[in-house]
Amino acid sequence: RRLIGFYRPDGETRSSIYCYDTVDRSFEKLVSPECGGGHPTLSPVNPNLCVNDENANGCLKLWDCRSGEVVSSLDLRCRVPGFVPQGTVRNEKRCCHHPKFTSDGKYILSNFIDKNNLCAIAKIRVPEELVK
Repeated sequence: RRLIGFYRPDGETRSSIYCYDTVDRSFEKLVSPECGGGHPTLSPVNPNLCVNDENANGCLKLWDCRSGEVVSSLDLRCRVPGFVPQGTVRNEKRCCHHPKFTSDGKYILSNFIDKNNLCAIAKIRVPEELVK
């Protein structure tokens, strides 16, 4: 199966993460995060695992799609310290995480702001018990 994770409105004020199966063309709701970011990715080796960024707090969350629970959270900087956005969220002092699993499902690659306040890529090890 080839699965694609995506956001879809789930009412007027909330969006949920859905899964689309490219083989049988079905889709199902996986989880409804409190604070969605819009860049969900499904694990290529664990069909019950999803990673997503969150707009409000700059965290990556790993979700168990069966239970809808967060199983791991990682706080990645996404804004230069002291910077307060004014009107727009797309600028040189902010980065979108855009987390993606590696093809073996063992790592997540994600944008973040490093100690020099530059955009960089983090390679994050997925907890072994979640790589199936």
